[in-house]
Amino acid sequence: MKCLKFAFGGLLSAALLASAAQAHFIFAVAEPSDQPKVVKIYMSDLAEPDNPRMLTGIQKAEAWVTRGGSGMGGMGGMGMRGGSGGGEGRPRREGEARPRAEGETRPAGEGDARPRGEGEGRGRGRGEGGARGEGGFRGRAPLEPVELKLEGDELVGHLPENAANGTFLLRHTYGVMGRGEEPSLLVYYAKAYSSSFPGNWTEVKRIEEHPLEIVPEVKGNEVAFKVLWKGTPAVGSQVTVECPQQIEKQQGETNEKGIFRATLGGAGRYSVRARYIEQAEGELNGKAYKSVKYYSTLALPYAPPKVVSAEHQWPDLKQGTTSFGAAVVGDDLYVYGGNYGGGHQYSEEEQSGDFIKLNLKDGKDWEALPGGPKLTGLAMAAHGGKLYRVGGFTVKDLEEGRSQLNSQNSFARFDPAKGTWEDLAPLPEARSSHNVAVLGDHLYVIGGWTLGGSERNGNWLKTAYSIDLSAEKPEWKALPEAPFERRALAVAAHQGKIYVIGGMQNRGGTTPRVDIYDPETKTWSEGPAVQGSGMDGFGTAAFSVDGKLIATTMSGSIQALSADGSQWEYQGRLKSPRFFHEAPAWNHGLVIVGGTSMTDGKAESLEFLPIETVDASRKAALAE
Repeated sequence: MKCLKFAFGGLLSAALLASAAQAHFIFAVAEPSDQPKVVKIYMSDLAEPDNPRMLTGIQKAEAWVTRGGSGMGGMGGMGMRGGSGGGEGRPRREGEARPRAEGETRPAGEGDARPRGEGEGRGRGRGEGGARGEGGFRGRAPLEPVELKLEGDELVGHLPENAANGTFLLRHTYGVMGRGEEPSLLVYYAKAYSSSFPGNWTEVKRIEEHPLEIVPEVKGNEVAFKVLWKGTPAVGSQVTVECPQQIEKQQGETNEKGIFRATLGGAGRYSVRARYIEQAEGELNGKAYKSVKYYSTLALPYAPPKVVSAEHQWPDLKQGTTSFGAAVVGDDLYVYGGNYGGGHQYSEEEQSGDFIKLNLKDGKDWEALPGGPKLTGLAMAAHGGKLYRVGGFTVKDLEEGRSQLNSQNSFARFDPAKGTWEDLAPLPEARSSHNVAVLGDHLYVIGGWTLGGSERNGNWLKTAYSIDLSAEKPEWKALPEAPFERRALAVAAHQGKIYVIGGMQNRGGTTPRVDIYDPETKTWSEGPAVQGSGMDGFGTAAFSVDGKLIATTMSGSIQALSADGSQWEYQGRLKSPRFFHEAPAWNHGLVIVGGTSMTDGKAESLEFLPIETVDASRKAALAE
């Protein structure tokens, strides 16, 4: 297993480089690598144990962990409650007002931003981006102190339960050191992410506690290490990246954007350190110094992707959308409805009733089809060469830029051969922000809530239903009550069972939890949670293809349920991470369509994930 070593330098002389090569640095390693319980601290030149006697000198280091999801700016643990019809959301900040009536919005600019229930919209005056809308919450992550303790030969920090998905930070002023040159004050920083997913490796933005920060960005096998000093690019900063499986080092310099690009090798824990020198005189404990040397480290678990997006010539969506319905019949991809506006920005004008089709073989252009009511937060599935549209909510504009959202009980079938819609037996109750899956001849609808009236958060639903699509007059039948109340979730049929993945909970925020319904025994059971933070379960898309259940999450992670069903395994990362997207199966792979990201807004481009080995002919067909 090969791991690449490289270094960024240029600030110090060769003599100082030789001295630093023999130095020790503080590394923090999260264990396990996903949703860790503890963080182990090492004083070494690598992120691995060394002489335990050196730990006594750093046991009083200050340490914290961000509350909430790694890579989400503390979002996951901050009480995110709302969301759109599939619910793009962001956390409600401390001190923000409680929601108004579920059926109406507040006008643009009234009060601070917060996540809204699906029944609440926002006036059209708010735009995207910034700390509000789809750009996501980009403020500082709140911190929780972590106490470090010597346990035998290890220095360990036990993470609080409400911060297991956060990012660990450490700060320690080591002292004044000379080593034959002018005396310098040494200050150490260490960071460890709680996720092995590259999509969760983001900037923490805690300048006071962690001013020298290393932020990696991985695309395929390429990595860009960005070095920041107090939030701005550190040009020419020295950084060293090592992996124990390879002895040789390589050196380089960060560019004008504070970035160095390289190609990583095989799987392993990469030990990354950056150095920044500040010319500042002072005194500490009676010892004078002429400069301050800051060292920041990052222990980075890395695994090369097993699934990579294939090249294709499909056109983009003409307009990005979220919380829509999508399905594939034959070689045709169908997309219905959704929200064209910004996050929590609802109006009749920006709600979609568009119904469009793309032939995935010729991939020339989208074709407009006969639509229907404008719907958001709906679900769609294919069976027997026909499409089924289930539920969703409508938007009604009110005065003063407000809007009212109401869940629907509609159930309709589209016949591609005739080009017509047919209304079927309505749902037993109005529902939106739910999802559906087809197993055999039966369609299952699970999750969501009912919006309308004056209730503050809508009526969260534990009811679930199935319907026999092969029947002459299909009728809904109740399933045993679900052991959860969740929306903005994924539902997929796999190996004779129905998997319900992630979502937003009525109480407890976002979750990676997985529940399984067995139609044979008519019972519910709990399955293995998807990897990552709770946000990796929010707005997830999932589908079973060629006997493999695949989920794609907000961080961009591609995960597959193991053959024995005991765990989810990391497969790779989307080119364009997104959530509130759809991922229907086609041609031994998944078509990724729509959705939004916390940083880039709505996604218009499509991706194709070949789940089985893609031979040359299939690659060529996609590229034509």
